[in-house]
Amino acid sequence: MAGGSSRRDHSEVGSGYIHFNFTPWGARGDKATPSLVGDVPRGVLLRERRIFLGGSGGMIGPRNVGFGAVVGAGSVMRSDVADDRLSLQRGRALDRPLDPEHLDPLAARYERNLRYIGELVALRAWYREVRLRRAAAQPHTAIVTREAIANLDLAIDERRKRLISYAGERGLAAEELPPLAPDSYPPCPIAIDGAADEHVAWVQGLDEDAAEALRAWLAGIVADACAA
Repeated sequence: MAGGSSRRDHSEVGSGYIHFNFTPWGARGDKATPSLVGDVPRGVLLRERRIFLGGSGGMIGPRNVGFGAVVGAGSVMRSDVADDRLSLQRGRALDRPLDPEHLDPLAARYERNLRYIGELVALRAWYREVRLRRAAAQPHTAIVTREAIANLDLAIDERRKRLISYAGERGLAAEELPPLAPDSYPPCPIAIDGAADEHVAWVQGLDEDAAEALRAWLAGIVADACAA
């Protein structure tokens, strides 16, 4: 989840909000349901409008929510919400026979999983090439940043496993998948030093050329990581 420009201007999730992450189709069901609220290439630069998800609501993954979106309280999201939209979603009544062998088509959730993994790879690149370099003059910050990178590695590995399982049940073998979570990417396009100034102030102090170069770099990492 991203959105907002500072510790005071940030995205918010209301009380009692749930992300529903299990789909019951197939032999065992699956959790190939990651949702993006904002995105990494724009979100890490702290220039986007905050997002609000109203309380006592939920999201049926995988969903995408744009920057500046407001989703009303008590709403269960079953469709994406674009940038700068106010959304209140209601489910429709449904009662029909269920085929116990039913599987949803591969394409839609497969593509969303690839993108989600790509976003995690871009966030790992941001932490490795920007945040860790900037923490060189701050030993305690460097320790925390390395642990964040290790956490991202775990998250990427988990998402890969979920996607491999989901795709395999729908006839796509692991060896047929594109390379997931590549560990190499183009170098950071701007010089990063180990200055001790605070991170949020540094990010917000970037001029538009530098910010756009970083945004394009991260967007390219997302695109390359999820290219099928």
